[in-house]
Amino acid sequence: MFVLSGDFTQSDPMDIRSLSVAYENYRKYLEENKSRFSDAAYQFAMEHWANDPNDHKALHDSWLEDFTIEERGINKDERCVNVTLKMLGAYHDGYIVVSYLGVTRYSFSHMGCHSGHGDYYRGEIRASEEDYGKAIHEIEWRSGDRWLIEFSDLSVSWSPRYLGSE
Repeated sequence: MFVLSGDFTQSDPMDIRSLSVAYENYRKYLEENKSRFSDAAYQFAMEHWANDPNDHKALHDSWLEDFTIEERGINKDERCVNVTLKMLGAYHDGYIVVSYLGVTRYSFSHMGCHSGHGDYYRGEIRASEEDYGKAIHEIEWRSGDRWLIEFSDLSVSWSPRYLGSE
């Protein structure tokens, strides 16, 4: 929609001016649709650090370390799916953990992983068109993989990596 590779068909996706305009339009979209997101999803999407490649907490260029799909509940009618991504930050000095809660749909395209998924390239959170109150996080990996996760809420944390303890 705004900041993914396919949104730059007429220009260079690394052109600073094009990226700046795209992120400005993305922020306007988020502000106009704030009521359609959980507070945490909106806050995360609006955070400057989340998309700033100079920030150690940014997702850009991070590496996937762990990926889990968890399903819980006491009976078949009350099951809940959560998805968690743990990524080694681009500067290799910390871990970013994104937990998607109340996942209702997900799709993972996979082009092959001869040497992993590659870096987290770009991501965009947007409101679900099919389920009011849900959000979608679309992730592009450098390998060409594309993931979509539709969720009710999310949590994001960053913790330092203690070198020498692993």
